Amino acid sequence: MRSILGDAFRGLWGIVILQDQLVDLADQLTKTESWPDGWLATKRILRWDRERQSKASFMKLRKLELALRPKDLLSEIRARVLARGAFAEDLVGVDRSPDSASSVYEKARDHAEKLGQAAAGDSELLEAIVPELLKPNSSDKTYSFGRGVGKAVDDPVGLMMHIRAQIARSEINQISLIPIRGIIAGWNQVDPQAVGNFLDSALEDEIWSRWFVELQVQGSMDDRAFDRLLSAIVDGKSPVWQFQYLAGGRVTDPFSAEQIGKLVRAIADQEDGPFVAFDLLSMVIHCASEKDENYRNDLLQVCMEFLRATNWVLVNSDQGGMDYDVDVVLRFALSRTNSDNDVTIILNNIVDSRRNRNRYFGFDGPKLLGRFFEFFPMMALNAVYRPDDEGSYSLAYEMVVDPSSEGHDTAVAMVPLEILVEWCDISPNDRYTYAASTCKLFDVDDDNNKAISISQTVVELLRSAPNKQAVMSEVIPRLVPNSWSGSRASIIEERLPLLRSLNPADDQEIERVIDAAADARLRELIDAERRREMVEERADSESFE
Repeated sequence: MRSILGDAFRGLWGIVILQDQLVDLADQLTKTESWPDGWLATKRILRWDRERQSKASFMKLRKLELALRPKDLLSEIRARVLARGAFAEDLVGVDRSPDSASSVYEKARDHAEKLGQAAAGDSELLEAIVPELLKPNSSDKTYSFGRGVGKAVDDPVGLMMHIRAQIARSEINQISLIPIRGIIAGWNQVDPQAVGNFLDSALEDEIWSRWFVELQVQGSMDDRAFDRLLSAIVDGKSPVWQFQYLAGGRVTDPFSAEQIGKLVRAIADQEDGPFVAFDLLSMVIHCASEKDENYRNDLLQVCMEFLRATNWVLVNSDQGGMDYDVDVVLRFALSRTNSDNDVTIILNNIVDSRRNRNRYFGFDGPKLLGRFFEFFPMMALNAVYRPDDEGSYSLAYEMVVDPSSEGHDTAVAMVPLEILVEWCDISPNDRYTYAASTCKLFDVDDDNNKAISISQTVVELLRSAPNKQAVMSEVIPRLVPNSWSGSRASIIEERLPLLRSLNPADDQEIERVIDAAADARLRELIDAERRREMVEERADSESFE
């Protein structure tokens, strides 16, 4: 009830006739114990609503704030560290610039750490607030508080045993170990050997092992830490989601590329492991820019081996951010490797997985395969352009084109024009039509209200193709928008002049194709679309009436 009233206090204070009753109620609530939620509520009003207070209301509020202000260590910890919205009291009197707020937050964290150091000398107080520390509304203040405790507590092992007992009595989804991470981080600063011994036992403990990785990253990340982490994943001692903690804050910097490789391969072997493995490897690559060239070369070998072994059928891009992580790994590996054989294996595995009826594969094809078309264009074209079981090339199209995008974003757009034409000339009767259906369609002028024009790639494909009618038949449907606002017929009509830009050299054969088929086909589409729009407009009008 105290917490609920604290949340509602700011709104209630705005009702002037209730202010005296709120003061009386606060007095009643604080007769037996402090009320940190109420104190923070007064601080928030002073911070955000001060200008709206009458002189009388302001004086009442200032007097109430002083009465509710914490008067002992436990009350101060609850108000400044554990209560929801605990930063409010730090912001009073501070201007609203980001730099100013950042400085205040830093001071607040420092003060929270000092409170932790003070609390470390009172074992009864510490034991009393452990249930509150473990509540899921933890923050970086509770982490700083925990770090202060870890630096100063006389018996950290005994404290961790008490915390373990509390965790064992708690619902798993109702606790947060953020303050406990802070305790281990502070403890590690003063006695890393003792923390290492604790982590050795925690790995085998039925309670601590569930949260082992987030605890380990607060300790020393040395060879002992690597051995523990590898055992945690290989022997199934910690759930795979815990290993996402390795992808934050450069925690794996002390590990060699070889050690990283062993970890990501072991993680990827677990159910839902590929998501975590790509997340970790992506962060390692991001941090590799500050490593030496030998490390980056070793990391390249790790990535190539990892990508070769990845079961792409099980990779699921629905898990947040995985498509980005996969792209980071592919870009790093493909931009640096000179092994055509390794790239062929990886590419064929991806293509085969896309053709697998049992695939769990939701990746954006152009994004996933785009790196192969960028760095190994001829190889990518050959790998993707294979007939389906029934002899069509529908999957070859689906793998490289996003049909929902304007102009159909495509991985083939990454292929240099001269290479694309060279590839088409190997089998011109069928490849030119495939290229026309998958190449970059539009150039967009960012300096001219994003005006579109036909890409030079389309112009050159039409000029070089032996069957110009077949190429034109692929281009025409792509000029029709899949998504639009306003009149679709008008948009198509505005694109009619683009047909003339397909023939800058005034080639007579191309001109005949445009006149005989393309122009007429677009006009048919415009007429059909206008009839549809009229029917819809009439139906909407009748419905309104």
